[in-house]
Amino acid sequence: MALSMWLNHCALIVAALLPLAETAANDNAAAHRVYCGLLTVATTPYTTSDLNDDPSTAFNTILAMNFSTSSNDWTAMFDTSKDEVSPKKPPEGKTPATDKETWAKMWPEWWAAGGRCVTEKMGKGDKTAYPPISKPAQKRQAHRELQKLIDATRQLVTQYQTVKTDLKTKKAQLDSYLTEALLGEGNTDGLPTTPKGIAAVTSWANACGANLPGKSIAADFLCACNNNADTTKQCSPLYTPHTWTSNIDVNTKWLLLKSSCKKPFPAALSAAAIHGALAAFAAQLQHKDNAGTKHTILGLSGDHQCTGAAAKLCVDYTAYFDKTTGHTATKIPWKEKLEKAAATITELEAKALEGRNLAR
Repeated sequence: MALSMWLNHCALIVAALLPLAETAANDNAAAHRVYCGLLTVATTPYTTSDLNDDPSTAFNTILAMNFSTSSNDWTAMFDTSKDEVSPKKPPEGKTPATDKETWAKMWPEWWAAGGRCVTEKMGKGDKTAYPPISKPAQKRQAHRELQKLIDATRQLVTQYQTVKTDLKTKKAQLDSYLTEALLGEGNTDGLPTTPKGIAAVTSWANACGANLPGKSIAADFLCACNNNADTTKQCSPLYTPHTWTSNIDVNTKWLLLKSSCKKPFPAALSAAAIHGALAAFAAQLQHKDNAGTKHTILGLSGDHQCTGAAAKLCVDYTAYFDKTTGHTATKIPWKEKLEKAAATITELEAKALEGRNLAR
């Protein structure tokens, strides 16, 4: 990793950790800040580096120029006055017996080159960029040189198109990782759904009890900010909780909880920003010992228990950690999605660089 990238990465992590130091231990305002940070990286759009210098345009121009220097017998095979390939396939009498498959594959490209040649009036004297070549020998020589150029660049253009396709595929995968990290699998209309996104909505115990957290950032955020005793604003003065002894209206409460995160979103998403949010999450986790067993929680509790009571409003991640050492044993599902998103961003940046290099 380049020094500048490493320093930027460290700065983002430090920036994420500093606010936590200002908050008293076990204060759910700290948990609120952590989940807001996770929400931010999961909802900030990632903009793929544009590949503006698409070599396909120049390549198609070369194909059309090559068509303009072809023999009359060749150009006569194509009807470029039509809006689609015409004729549909190569004439039987003109196609070499040993090249039928190649001709069938290349026919649409050749027809398109002819159409562009006609549209651009190449070799007709109407445009100074494509003047006519009057001498047959010079025309044949130009055709040979253009064909050499086509043969030399076709593979590069194909590689470039592959990169563009890969970028589109990876961008879709990134969006999927981020959405599933935030809302869980099976989400609809921007909301977590039971049972894959949130275990239940009926009560805090059924939604947030032991072994239930980790399905989505949204579910865990709701668990940290809605107790089962009252509507005390334990997370933020901007969020009025639901007394979670009955069904919570996820549609309403999730939107309100999201809006309580007032930190401005960054202009663009980066892998470093995701790692910073995850570092802030890890720093705020508490590992509490009970008779030799370590319990890992995030939020407010005087002991190791998360019950949903006002004094024990926390999210229990013990199931994902080694109960002897407190180290991570298995991946929290939403955390794993964010890690995959960060890795995908790194891959996208490498692919975009590859595409720009091919287009030079």
